[in-house]
Amino acid sequence: MLEPIVEAINLTKKIQGKDIIKCLNFKINPGEIIGFIGPNGSGKSTTMKMMMGLISITEGDVIVKGKSVKNNREAALVHMSGIIEYPEMYSFLSGFDNLVHFQRIRGSKNVNKIKQVVELLGLSKDIHHKFGIYSLGMKQRLGLANALLYSPDVIVLDEPTNGLDPEGIQETREYLKMIAKENGISIFISSHLLSEIELMCDRILIIREGEIRYDGPISEFLNESRNSKVRVVIKIDRKDYSSALELFQENVVDMNESHGLTISIPYHDIPLAVEQLVLNHVKVYSLTSQTESLEERFIKSSGGIK
Repeated sequence: MLEPIVEAINLTKKIQGKDIIKCLNFKINPGEIIGFIGPNGSGKSTTMKMMMGLISITEGDVIVKGKSVKNNREAALVHMSGIIEYPEMYSFLSGFDNLVHFQRIRGSKNVNKIKQVVELLGLSKDIHHKFGIYSLGMKQRLGLANALLYSPDVIVLDEPTNGLDPEGIQETREYLKMIAKENGISIFISSHLLSEIELMCDRILIIREGEIRYDGPISEFLNESRNSKVRVVIKIDRKDYSSALELFQENVVDMNESHGLTISIPYHDIPLAVEQLVLNHVKVYSLTSQTESLEERFIKSSGGIK
């Protein structure tokens, strides 16, 4: 089993005696994309800032490749990059010159590395234009390029698609998936766009009132719902329709004699439902499981994003 890149151990933040973050424990494994979701004020940004060493840790610690953020910040953060809230760069410099500048701040200059990450993120055409005229999507990508310059093992991103148009959101999602898959970089990302988290992430952490309420695969979280809705399209025949209604009775949640019916049954009972329909000579043309989206499941389980 692979060792985690990052491990939060009893991570706690107190402000004026109040527990803002309460003993968080989680791990980030190599090459995985983790979605960090929760309502406004639940502690997402505070947690990420502690992970990045931007604010102090009250209790507990964050361990990055064996190094403590609390006690050995510089050694730990060598392995981590991130964008918290917004990629701040110099508007009067070109994208390229910004990357050179931030490399120098870190004590290095590697033009070949800059060219490599610029090409990876599709910025070659515009890299010598001034940062101030970049679209928001391009600014986000240049921020990612800056994060990648230092060959991090993990990238922490706080709302990286905030303010982007649909095309920019899709581009950002695809670039993140690509660098995780092709470069083995772990990504820890927060977002209110749960549809994007569902498309992008391997795993989710749900935080509410400073506590982790769920840590696991998205598929398992979605399958926690007791019942699944199944849309059954049957032959447009009154006899078949009546037989199907009789079979499922209280399980029917929607019906339309012209198109079929929707039933709510446990997921593992779907094969039995098909068998019952066939044995009763009901002609089934299609059967579709209508699973809840991450957004629907999240709202139902935790009261939604406020």
